[in-house]
Amino acid sequence: MIAHSSPMHDASIVIVTRGRRAIAARAIASALAQEGDIEVIVVDDGSPHDTSDYVRQHFPRARLIQHQDQAGYIVRRNEGAQAADGRIIFSIDDDAEFIDPRVVADTLPFFSDPQIGAVAIPHVNISPDGAESFMFSPAPANQNAYITSSFIGTAYAIRRDIFLGIGGFLERFFHWGEESEYCQRLWAAGYAVRLGNAVRIRHYPAGVGKYVPRINRYVFRNRLLSVWLNAPNLYVLPLLAARTLSTIGQIIRFRQPSAALQGLFMGYWEILSSLRKRKPIPKKHFDVWVSIHRKRCVEFDEKIRSALPSATVTASAPD
Repeated sequence: MIAHSSPMHDASIVIVTRGRRAIAARAIASALAQEGDIEVIVVDDGSPHDTSDYVRQHFPRARLIQHQDQAGYIVRRNEGAQAADGRIIFSIDDDAEFIDPRVVADTLPFFSDPQIGAVAIPHVNISPDGAESFMFSPAPANQNAYITSSFIGTAYAIRRDIFLGIGGFLERFFHWGEESEYCQRLWAAGYAVRLGNAVRIRHYPAGVGKYVPRINRYVFRNRLLSVWLNAPNLYVLPLLAARTLSTIGQIIRFRQPSAALQGLFMGYWEILSSLRKRKPIPKKHFDVWVSIHRKRCVEFDEKIRSALPSATVTASAPD
């Protein structure tokens, strides 16, 4: 277990950006508008100098962490968590925004439950033509708590001490899938992901099309790597076979199958280089996580609470 100093703020909002100062300005402004005892951390992942200069000039209340090199958003989110002074870390992409000043304030009370390690905040994707596609809708409108299996990187809140205590996001994933893999380890460590009910965060993923081949490579790569690292011994080979066959099916159907094929080879290369890094989740705990994953939204009743493993990392008590 990692020991940490007492938090100075209730929450830290971490925004990673690179070379998109005009877009990031919207995200930063919305974060600074959040109510409560918060800090805003902007991590510049090797942008041209004018990006950091712009943040310093226009957002002096934000804490800027500037890098000359590019390491990717997973590495920088881990660094942001290390640097944060807040007990709870919120994160949005630089192309997203809070549209209500109480999102943080409305989410923090969920962490009074000692079995909650993260909250999936409701959010919606907005396409360039204005069309909406909901990724996470709010929890059902009653007084009960509901959990889900994971969260999306543009809309989440996590306990900082638990996040650091179980190793944060796996940086070898580099792009895509790190949230789900982290949430598997979070469940195995004895903590659930609660489904939030704050006003939806808006995400504007413009220009994604040109990155589709790159994204697909990491999708297929990381699906295999996640199975290898976390699946129980009884499941690991059948799941690897199933995901390999699924990838081959994608290769057959794609008009340009190179990304899927590259991802397949990249995945097995990573497995070969990780032969001694498997830490399989016990089958009984993995089965429950998979069941929640399939249902997407499950009431956090006594039966599910009792299925959580014993906590292996101690969370700091809320103030």
